[in-house]
Amino acid sequence: MTRLTRLHYLAYSLGHVLNDAAAVMWFSYGLFFLHELCNVPAATSGLILFAGQVADAVATPLVGILSDATPLWLPGGRRLVWIALGCACVVITFPTFFSPAVAATPVRSAVVASVFNVGWAMTQVAHLSLAPDMGGGERAQLLLSAVRQVATVVASTCAFVLVRVALALLPSPPSAAASAAAFHGCARLVVGAGAATTACCVGLVALTQRRQRAAERKTAADATSSVAHRASRASRERARLSAAPTESVTESVRLGEWLQQPLFWAIGLQYTCARLSINLTATYVPLLLLEVCGRTVDEVASVPILMYVGQIAGAVCAERLCMHVGKPRALLLSALLSAGASLALRLLLSNALPAVVGAVCVQALASSTVLVVVVAMQADAARAFPWHGHGFLYGTHSMLDKLSSGLAIVLLQRLAQRSARGGSAANGMALPAGGAARSAFVLGACVVPCAAATLSAVLCARAALAPPTAAEGERSEARAARAHQIDTDVLARPLLPAHP
Repeated sequence: MTRLTRLHYLAYSLGHVLNDAAAVMWFSYGLFFLHELCNVPAATSGLILFAGQVADAVATPLVGILSDATPLWLPGGRRLVWIALGCACVVITFPTFFSPAVAATPVRSAVVASVFNVGWAMTQVAHLSLAPDMGGGERAQLLLSAVRQVATVVASTCAFVLVRVALALLPSPPSAAASAAAFHGCARLVVGAGAATTACCVGLVALTQRRQRAAERKTAADATSSVAHRASRASRERARLSAAPTESVTESVRLGEWLQQPLFWAIGLQYTCARLSINLTATYVPLLLLEVCGRTVDEVASVPILMYVGQIAGAVCAERLCMHVGKPRALLLSALLSAGASLALRLLLSNALPAVVGAVCVQALASSTVLVVVVAMQADAARAFPWHGHGFLYGTHSMLDKLSSGLAIVLLQRLAQRSARGGSAANGMALPAGGAARSAFVLGACVVPCAAATLSAVLCARAALAPPTAAEGERSEARAARAHQIDTDVLARPLLPAHP
């Protein structure tokens, strides 16, 4: 078993920074940029972002399948190529999306948004799939999930602060052209810093894998130094491979077998619930405080930062909680806490702001803990069924996340538009006024996250995340042994023929 060092954790934490920082601007300011600053009609703006989300949902499982089929002999393995390719797509298209010249043509803007989301999906799926490939035990996978969540929150906070500072430096009142130029400048800074962190991730992971393979080759050379030992080892390998299934590794990568695993769907539902809760609270809590609680923009401005602090605390607490009570119980406790915090937020709307903000922070902490534990469970499932198809696992789960979150927001916005006869301005964004809009914000910030957390707790309580049966374990071990043998042969094969 590979022992992960601090260099492994640092390298892995840097691989998704570009995606996280870009996602903050995309989700928080994409509609505002198109509709308010570039005068794109509201319906057209929604269709542009929806085109990007559809491209993302379609690309995630395809990227998972293609990354699983990528040759192992490439530098850094099969995942780093897709991380670098996704980074290139994001670097090219993300500043282009925040360009007024591109936004003036809806078709061009939709194409750029689609390519950006495809690149985003490449990096996301490949980065998630990289964790099981790095090795380590259950605790190592849990720590990888935790450092990834911490890096996500830090990158999101930095991007949010960058936009706030850039807009604050504009002359008052800022013109639409000046604000659009500020957003374009922020997008260029985000992709510059994100490209640097992604390059560090690719370089460090390739370095650690090169060192690991050199150590494995040295160990194998020492073990095969004597002819007698080589003969005995060959006989043992022949006996082991004859007992293993006769199918090849390519044949073992059967997507239908993943889809037949109850564990695949159980963890997928858990991941979807966790992401749905986080996405909806991030979107609707500020609107809830503005429109339902009647808070001012200055009072609400610090709430996203406090939510990010709560998410960092949740990521830090997840590892210790899992070590004490195990992943299933940790998931159950954090899901119950998330449901309770969402319910408390609904009951405390008429109270003082500190009580409401406290409920929001607890909700963010619990949701972050749920997400860290579920991502670690995804890695455990990939290691329990090591068929070199876990890219498909991450891609399909991400597709479920994108579709569920997009559908929930579309339905809530349709509910809000029922009373959109007028609007109240909040931070420059026109918001619908009326009872239906307030109901949509309450549903998005409290009710739906509470229902998602409750469903997660019910799934966990019903032991839907049970480990594989003995027969499944024996079968997966046999396939893993055969896959490892062929992988070792491929990696040990020289790239160029030796000179005489």
